[in-house]
Amino acid sequence: MAAEAGNGVYGILSNPYLDQAAKTERYKLSVTIHETWKFSYKEDTQLQIAGRPGVLHHTDQNTLTRV
Repeated sequence: MAAEAGNGVYGILSNPYLDQAAKTERYKLSVTIHETWKFSYKEDTQLQIAGRPGVLHHTDQNTLTRV
């Protein structure tokens, strides 16, 4: 799944402070179901940080298992 700033459908919302200081431009999430009670995810949030050139990619991934 993905969301982009400015998109009226499944878009990204923010508060005024974050919109100025660290605006989220894009969010992408991939989820994989491995077996019963186990899945993994990978996400990439693209941020425009005030005063810095380019886009910062904040990434995360993990595998979760119900115990």
